[in-house]
Amino acid sequence: MAPNPGMTDNVSSPRRRPESGFTFMEVMVALAIVASLMVTLVYTTNYNLDVAGRHEALTVATMLARDKMTAVRSDPGEELKEKKGKFPEPFEDFTFEVEVKDRTVPVFTVAVNVTEINVTVTGRGETVYLRKILQRGKVPA
Repeated sequence: MAPNPGMTDNVSSPRRRPESGFTFMEVMVALAIVASLMVTLVYTTNYNLDVAGRHEALTVATMLARDKMTAVRSDPGEELKEKKGKFPEPFEDFTFEVEVKDRTVPVFTVAVNVTEINVTVTGRGETVYLRKILQRGKVPA
């Protein structure tokens, strides 16, 4: 059998010539895959940063509310100097509102005097409410 002039003896030779590169379609598909991965990565990163910022705001607001609650509880008999206001630096973007109510609550056959303290802290798009109920005096026997 006569050898075919287009065939070579080397069976493992590649089909493409060594100087050929990627086709335009292959490059476009690769770029589309990379672009979609980048869009997903940027979206996920922005979402996670937003969630982290919200958690930071809630944590700061909670700590400020607890601090204000402690200040009110330390001397509940005194009239509050500030019922509404802003916190000092570096928390000037947080505001507070304090409400103290004295109540008498019936418990079975006994009336118990209690003080209800409500603290609301608002800032950076978040609001935290704290409520504490304290017993005043002794429960009658």
